[in-house]
Amino acid sequence: MDAFQMCIDANCCSEKPSKEPSALYEDYYGNPRSLHQIIFSRIAYQSTTVSQKQIEKAISNGQTICPSVFNKCPETGRPRRTKELWVKSKALFWDFDKHIEGVENVRKPLLDIGLDFTIIHKSYSWTEECQKYHGIILLEDYITDDEEYEAILAYVGELFEGQSDQTCFERARLFFSGPPECVVYSSGYRTSGDYILSIMGDAVKEQYINRVRSKQRNDQYTQQFGSFSYGEFSSESLDEAFAEQQRRTEEYGKEDLLKKNRLVGDLEQSIWFLGCFDGRNGKSRYKTVWNSARALAQTGFWVPQVLHYLLKNAIMDNKYFDDWDKDPDWVINSGMEYGLRISKNK
Repeated sequence: MDAFQMCIDANCCSEKPSKEPSALYEDYYGNPRSLHQIIFSRIAYQSTTVSQKQIEKAISNGQTICPSVFNKCPETGRPRRTKELWVKSKALFWDFDKHIEGVENVRKPLLDIGLDFTIIHKSYSWTEECQKYHGIILLEDYITDDEEYEAILAYVGELFEGQSDQTCFERARLFFSGPPECVVYSSGYRTSGDYILSIMGDAVKEQYINRVRSKQRNDQYTQQFGSFSYGEFSSESLDEAFAEQQRRTEEYGKEDLLKKNRLVGDLEQSIWFLGCFDGRNGKSRYKTVWNSARALAQTGFWVPQVLHYLLKNAIMDNKYFDDWDKDPDWVINSGMEYGLRISKNK
């Protein structure tokens, strides 16, 4: 059946969704959010089954698309856009964030190996001087093997020799569409994941599968923080994060010992407070955790992976949180994200 299940956000945008917090997009607890954040958090439970024509209409309307389907998160009871909860996909998306002169040059690397795109559309940042596109292949059948899916994304993307955004070679990625009437190529082309894997050949397929597995092993040691960045520091393991925190603490101590001691004291007090928090002061668990993460991250002193680890452990050790119906990772990350944004804007 020529129908495709994927996640399509209902919001229509004439420009790329803003990352700036706004009172228009406050969450349930009154915290200001950006449209960018709202779409990231809600898109997984906007799964729908659509035709190619409906996909193209959504793109032209400026609706954000995640071409995959996700399981429900056991903590929230709702589908959640994470690699761990990925189920399947019947579409392959690529983001060409470097200049490619014209649609035919976008198609050429695929045509050279016997493939083609189904849809090509301009991205929001497309200009005559720097033409940026998204390319889409719609498939005959769903791919349910996560390693094969990511291997295909990487293999095809790397045919473009650095013009394709490598961060999009993963199964939980979402894609912003483009300006109105941005679809510039539409065909009835279909292929299958198995056919692309056969083009790769056994040796190349194994090479890409091994790369995916290696990345997934590294991810097991990396704290997952959703969709936002923590600046220049990016560790592949918690051990490295703590080593970086030790280095940062020692360096800071040489410059301002009193301030360093105060920052360490604030963290210790927050961990103690979360560890014995019982709600008697009338504050909710959500607000208490969110505000602690926000305040500590706002100092700019703590390595995010370390801060996340310590705050979550304090919560997990407190029986008062045993029946908490919120996702602690999400609440901590949300508070940290807001605090880090304030820190960077100082």
